[in-house]
Amino acid sequence: MGFMTTSIRFSTALLLLCVDFSGARQHDIPVGSKSDVVVGTMKGLVESYVNKYEKEEADYKEADEAMQNLIDNSADQEAKERAIDEKGRAKTEHEKTLKDLAGFVRTLDDTTKALRPGDDDWKDGFPDMKTKIETIYTAYPALLQEEGLSSTPRQKMNKALRAAL
Repeated sequence: MGFMTTSIRFSTALLLLCVDFSGARQHDIPVGSKSDVVVGTMKGLVESYVNKYEKEEADYKEADEAMQNLIDNSADQEAKERAIDEKGRAKTEHEKTLKDLAGFVRTLDDTTKALRPGDDDWKDGFPDMKTKIETIYTAYPALLQEEGLSSTPRQKMNKALRAAL
């Protein structure tokens, strides 16, 4: 996942950089079929990362239950200790993966908002997705606080670019 993580963050950063260098302002971003395709693609990417987040949660829950069953049914103390150590390692890896996925969701969400800075939040049209994203942001509130008090779309894009790198 390390290479994929770096690739997605670099691509998003490059997109934000291009939008920033083009001097995009609220009135400069065209609304039309080509720009709508880009916004639609970004929304699709957000949805795919939300789905990956949910799949990671479900997979971990299943693995955790299996590991607990193994711990409960271990014949000797040494096997039980190894299983407990493995369960702890798996939990650490799971938390890291969820944090990375939450970061991707945040970056892609901010990018989607930056493409239409004058519009309402794009998630308002997708209430189920909005609920899922809010749940992710609640689970990882530190990612929410990174945005700070940026007031202009350009400042928000610059912050998202720095976070992506």
